[in-house]
Amino acid sequence: MTLAGVAEPPAASFTHDLLDATPIAVLRAIAAVLGVAALGQVPPALVNVAGGGLAVSTQLRVGWLYTMAGHAVSIAATGSGGSVEGIASGVVGVRLGLLTVAACAVAMLAIGARAVALRVEDVGARRVIAGSLIALPYAAVVGAVNAGIDLQLHTAGDLLPASTSIEASLAEGFAIPGAIALVAGLLGGWSVSSSWWDAPARAVRAGLRAFSWAIGLSFVAVLSFSALRPEGLERYSVEMWSQGPHRASLYLGHQILLLPNQAMWVFAPSMGGCVALRVDAAAHDLICLDRIPRGPDPASWLFSELGRVQGTPPTTAMPVAVWLFVAVPAAAVVLGFLSLAHGSRLARRALAEGLGGGMVFAALVTVTSLAASLWLTTRDGDLARTVSMGPDPVSTAVLALAWGAGGGALVSVSGPVWRRFSRRVRPR
Repeated sequence: MTLAGVAEPPAASFTHDLLDATPIAVLRAIAAVLGVAALGQVPPALVNVAGGGLAVSTQLRVGWLYTMAGHAVSIAATGSGGSVEGIASGVVGVRLGLLTVAACAVAMLAIGARAVALRVEDVGARRVIAGSLIALPYAAVVGAVNAGIDLQLHTAGDLLPASTSIEASLAEGFAIPGAIALVAGLLGGWSVSSSWWDAPARAVRAGLRAFSWAIGLSFVAVLSFSALRPEGLERYSVEMWSQGPHRASLYLGHQILLLPNQAMWVFAPSMGGCVALRVDAAAHDLICLDRIPRGPDPASWLFSELGRVQGTPPTTAMPVAVWLFVAVPAAAVVLGFLSLAHGSRLARRALAEGLGGGMVFAALVTVTSLAASLWLTTRDGDLARTVSMGPDPVSTAVLALAWGAGGGALVSVSGPVWRRFSRRVRPR
């Protein structure tokens, strides 16, 4: 009897499987939307706890804008009447991916996709495709809510123009959350498929582990950096509490949502790159292993380029001990790719898996560094300016590829090479 005669066909058609899994995809997508929406409510809720007095509807709208910012969707503020110091009435666009919100979205979507994929048979790519089902309802719900949310502010015209409308981009509100959900869904579905244990998946897992270690160790580096420069932490604390509990609560809410961003701003220099301030065609390196900005707060660096302060943002030398931060990417790569060194018997296979995992690592670092950057555009009539601050995208991508592919290949090959060497020198 042939193997084809022994094999049993799937108990149900793929279409039937997908229809059976669709309700689970919808419910899990809604749960993910509620999770990220709750996280976005943290800053305005803390302001209200401190006595901010925001109306419930205003708090919900503000919180949703934080949720959209967590997906790296651009937020536009259109003002009229009065002017902001030096900027005047017009349109101000801000893009800053709050990575805490993004991480929550990816985790909930991947877990939800696993539940969806388990409802279909593990045949070929069925579970991978089923996991991606979660992207459509997630993008639809997020985009639909975003389409109905805008925030109208009426002020005295000192901090903001007298009338300001704030809203997230309509098209991006569907597209970017959908793309995030699609990637998370594909990974979640793949993780419960039998192909998850094949060579390509091993490389992807190694890249994901290295990236996770990089973010985690960068948190430790942030704390170490605060210990190395206690005067900066003290200045930040004074600034945080100097304008009352409302402003302090807002700072605290932002700090919670921006912790992974700060980790990326440490990780990029630890690889040998820089956090740069880019204005139109010009760029200034701000945070590198050998220097850091000298000034009261980041806003002064931004507004120096908008015309308030002339000249290049001043910097000061870093302590020599900061060069120890190079251990962060080194440790992340070793810990992430160590399983490939243990699991591969052939050096060429380990090399291929290490290079593949390194490219995954580099892609994750590059995309995350772009999302972690602050992008500010101002437009008043025909006059437009663009300012961004974050890890330099080109150097970060190149360095991440060098650390990931080079280091990953070296660590992965070390296992088979060492085992072959040990067999040759072992006494008979």
